Amino acid sequence: MKRLFFALYSALLSTSNQSHAQELQIGDTVPHIKFTASHYKRDYIDLSEFKGKTTVLVFWSQVCINCFKSFPKIDSLQKEFGDKVQFILVDRDTPVETEAFFKKRKRILVPDVPMIHDAKVMPELFPYNSVPFHVWIDKAGKVLYKTGGYSTNKENLATVINGGKLKVLEYEPVYFKPSLFDTAYKNKLTYFSYLSRCIGNLHLSSLKEVYTEELYFSCAAVADLYIRAYDEDGKYKLNRPGRVRYLFRDPSRFVVPSDKSIFAEWLASNAYNYHLLVPNELSEKRFQIMREELNRVFPIKAQLVTRKIKCLVLKKTPEIGRLKTKGGEQMNHFNYSGIKTPEEYNEKVLINIPYSEFSYIMIGSLETTYNMPVLDFTGFQENIDIRLSGDAIDVPNLPLLQKELKMYGITLEEKMCPIQILELRDK
Repeated sequence: MKRLFFALYSALLSTSNQSHAQELQIGDTVPHIKFTASHYKRDYIDLSEFKGKTTVLVFWSQVCINCFKSFPKIDSLQKEFGDKVQFILVDRDTPVETEAFFKKRKRILVPDVPMIHDAKVMPELFPYNSVPFHVWIDKAGKVLYKTGGYSTNKENLATVINGGKLKVLEYEPVYFKPSLFDTAYKNKLTYFSYLSRCIGNLHLSSLKEVYTEELYFSCAAVADLYIRAYDEDGKYKLNRPGRVRYLFRDPSRFVVPSDKSIFAEWLASNAYNYHLLVPNELSEKRFQIMREELNRVFPIKAQLVTRKIKCLVLKKTPEIGRLKTKGGEQMNHFNYSGIKTPEEYNEKVLINIPYSEFSYIMIGSLETTYNMPVLDFTGFQENIDIRLSGDAIDVPNLPLLQKELKMYGITLEEKMCPIQILELRDK
């Protein structure tokens, strides 16, 4: 009965708002509109009530990993600045849906801030099609900035609170184009390539939808273009941890900066769009052609080499036979629980499942968790039964994982291993 009342109340709130809200521009005053809310002192929020403090609307969605990764920072900034700042999370789901989402994902730190749940009026006031998207509102209730999440940091907040101005890139909706050429002639194009600077939020898409003959990358760092060209669709696993080494004297031109507050500005000056289309008879050489073109344009030497680097190694002991299945109906409750994965199975269970599936999941989860290559030297090939705790797999706890694997005749050790990697250096 309580949920029914809340649903009716939410419906009344939405009908009391403007039927068609007008997009707010920089400098516009936020109107008096009530939005359905949670994690607040009441079931609605009127943005105009936050006059006197800097307000930051944080637009997010349930599929945005970068949003979840930013939540601890938002929580920390809210606590640090207190009454001078008010962060508000904004999504397009109902309070019940949002609460259920977080309840199943305990590893997401939910900021201790109010939440607005609105799928209609808020996207009309602040149109967006990608997240994280942040809207800054000043103490007078006027729209100050519409930008990406990279600009939200301690230094920028302090500047705005003290009346200063920021140099931030205004948010642009993501849009897709099949080519920078006139697509009216796309059926006549048989061979081309081009390189352009990153163009806002433009993303290239397929011109002819012939994926074996076409390569296209949008707003990519130069180093990332080399990685794609040498990896050849995963042939060398260069997109996995530990497989690339940067040896540049000054990597700032070629490698994505670790300081995310300058990321958007860095992209505009240093990132590129690349597009290549070849005839069918050259499709197997498209990555070679891309490498040759990159080498003509950029002062970079790229080389695939084998180096000894730190890695984790799975090996068998005489007790490996304990893994062998006892038969029965197959069961696979062993998925790695990342930050947005529901934590439905705290115990990781495989029953009568090929060892190869276990190895594939383990390698992927370990490389993600420990950021280094993982090799499996067990040589085991039979179906297995195994039970491991979620705390041993989903969070960094190497001693616990080693202890649990040992019971099944598997050791997990840190070693120096010969791994094929890509080295990038100045010419």
